[in-house]
Amino acid sequence: MRKVNYWKTLLVVLCTGCIFAACGDDDDENPFTGVDNNFLSFSLESNENVWKATIIDNEITVTVPEGTSLDGAQASYTLSEQATVNPNPSSVTAWGEEQQFTVTSYNGTTRTYKYTVRYSAVSEIGTFILNSQADVDALADHHVTVIEGSLSIATVENTEDPVINLNGLAKITEVMDDITIGQYYKGENLAGLAKLEKVGSISMRNNSSLTEFALPNLLSIRGELFIANPAENNITSIKCPQLTTILKQCYIQAPNLKSLNLNSLESIPGKGDNSDGDGTFSLYGSQLVSLDLPVLKQVGKKFTLSLGTKHPELTQINLPELISCKEVSIGYADKLETISLPKLSTLSSFSITSCAKFSKLNETIAPFNLEKLSVSHCRSVTELDASQKDINSISITYVDNNFVLKGKEEMGSYAFTGYQLPKTEGISTFASLTVTTPLTNVEISGIKQVTGELSFQATANVTLESVSMPDLETVGKFATGNDNKRCNFPKLTRVTERLYINIEKTVTDLSYLNFKSLESVEFLEMYGSRNTNITSLEDLLPKLKSSNRISIRLFTALYDFSLFKDIADAMTEDAQWYVRTCGPGTVTLQQMKESATGDFTPAN
Repeated sequence: MRKVNYWKTLLVVLCTGCIFAACGDDDDENPFTGVDNNFLSFSLESNENVWKATIIDNEITVTVPEGTSLDGAQASYTLSEQATVNPNPSSVTAWGEEQQFTVTSYNGTTRTYKYTVRYSAVSEIGTFILNSQADVDALADHHVTVIEGSLSIATVENTEDPVINLNGLAKITEVMDDITIGQYYKGENLAGLAKLEKVGSISMRNNSSLTEFALPNLLSIRGELFIANPAENNITSIKCPQLTTILKQCYIQAPNLKSLNLNSLESIPGKGDNSDGDGTFSLYGSQLVSLDLPVLKQVGKKFTLSLGTKHPELTQINLPELISCKEVSIGYADKLETISLPKLSTLSSFSITSCAKFSKLNETIAPFNLEKLSVSHCRSVTELDASQKDINSISITYVDNNFVLKGKEEMGSYAFTGYQLPKTEGISTFASLTVTTPLTNVEISGIKQVTGELSFQATANVTLESVSMPDLETVGKFATGNDNKRCNFPKLTRVTERLYINIEKTVTDLSYLNFKSLESVEFLEMYGSRNTNITSLEDLLPKLKSSNRISIRLFTALYDFSLFKDIADAMTEDAQWYVRTCGPGTVTLQQMKESATGDFTPAN
């Protein structure tokens, strides 16, 4: 008995030791501390749909399609071991609203989670035409957020049920093609499109009901923003404060506009389709006092306050960040004093028209190089200093009567229209020169060369009696009219392209034309209008020595061409010499060469 009890006792002791040893090993590897307070999983179930949440840090987010109701949904979740949650998700029914849950660990530490619901886009493909309020309201039942097509609103009149608000569109965030707002929309604002973020284009024409054009969340337009309204339109405010890009063009015709907020607009680059409006900003009429586009950097082609419309209150234009634009055209702003373009370095064309108070021309164009400049009916502009610029074309029309053009010795083309003759400083050469004036007698001194065309024109109902350039030595092209005006170019020795002399039928002598120093003409063309009085050209061109081409027509009393004998003898092609309907009829180059003198008077 004792022996058996001994072995039983020993066995019990050994088993007990093994048990304690095993328990000791488990505790070392998986100690339970009770500090974890986490949501490990979370999901909602409603109408056989299950939506699993994403859990990131302290955020629980459930994403469901737009229009989905989560009221009454049931929550499923798991927590850390022996943790608790308050409130219990099983007691929550308003899952469409933000909630907060506090998870408490076994040892009492807490962690707060925020639950939110996110609605994913619901898209429909097609063209939606909404010409009644019922049509607009019905679209709300679709829970559509993205329209993969276009949206047309009130483009056809509906007197029984006109569209008076856009509340049924309140969930729309994107229209991939165009939104057209028709003239029959009777609402005063676009509040129903407040969530719109992206659109192909927006077009509104001839609407007289809208007073505020506001799209507070609009970010980008892949085509154009086109607002074209008649003079009776009532839009006083345009607000797209988050809009950064208009790809094609921004066209605004709103003559009662008092407030414009495009304060995030950075770029209107253009689509590259070569259409007239591509890459343009155009504002047709406004009541703005200041036009400010504070972050606009790029306009692909042209920035314009379009001609023919007025901006009667505008005093300043501020484009502080604009660095890329090919053309700037400003017009019809009588109170405008300041145009700020401090970062614009290269510009093809700058034009300003009918801005009576504007005088800061030199300051405005100082930052940038320029190919073409036009100033018209800006009577406060007294000077243009182009001495440090290479401007290929300058047009000055009706500025201050004492206006002075300062420039380099050699300048580009210059067109001047005004009551006073153009005054210049430091210039001896123009690429071309056009003068249009209501004066009857014109004299321009100091200019020695016009390499291209020289032209004088009278304004309506004025007869230009004389033109004189006493210092001119070389010209490219010049044409006299058949109006018998006196031309005085006493130092002109060379015409490099074409001299056209048109003589009236009744003229008896050519003493009113002074080309007495002219030695060389590339192409001399004379037209006599069947004149029966002119018998010699010796006094007109007494020093002419060379010409590559001569055409003389309709001097029916002219037989003597001896002035051109040496010139004709040097010609090698028949096309260089053309004499028709003169005294002898036709005189060919061969006849000139065979003649001893070039005089075909019958007595000889």
